[in-house]
Amino acid sequence: VENENVLKVEGLNKMEVNNLLKVNAENLEIQDSKIEIEGEPQWKLVELEDFNTKIEGWSKENTNSCGTSPQKFLGGPCAFSKDEVEKMFGDLPEHNMIKITGNFHFFDNWEGESGYMKFNDQKVWKDSYNWCDKPIKTRCKALGINVCGSEIPDRIGVPFDFSTAHSEDSFKLTFGSTLKKEPCEASWGIDNIAVYVK
Repeated sequence: VENENVLKVEGLNKMEVNNLLKVNAENLEIQDSKIEIEGEPQWKLVELEDFNTKIEGWSKENTNSCGTSPQKFLGGPCAFSKDEVEKMFGDLPEHNMIKITGNFHFFDNWEGESGYMKFNDQKVWKDSYNWCDKPIKTRCKALGINVCGSEIPDRIGVPFDFSTAHSEDSFKLTFGSTLKKEPCEASWGIDNIAVYVK
């Protein structure tokens, strides 16, 4: 201990805490380490794509935001519809499991079609959206929330969470939809793509 506000430990390969470890710090950095709780490895975030800064490695780089929000996402109204977008992620640290989380956005005239995610070319997640299943469409417009694009209500921020055994240092992530419409009629986007390993 250098002083009462600083704890510096060098050359430590393992630290065990029997009861409670509290850390109150503005900056806490743990480099190249694995965290275990009661012998169980914990997830480590290795990639986060929020699309608010430079877009790198994606097959398409169209970003959008809705209204006056500064929050950007990949795709969106008049951008992605029938398309797929993909990225190869590499240089992963040593691991045995991988987890992918994020949000999928459905914009405008979806009528039961699906959005999906592929991991190494295998579909691992899908969800669908029907903006109105009632005979009187004006009722759906009145009750729904339109965030972006046309006046048709959207379905925003649909979460996905996929995990699997994996030990390679790279993988391919692909997103797409079963839409057959033009992107200004119905579209989709993705956001907050997080990659965890353990």
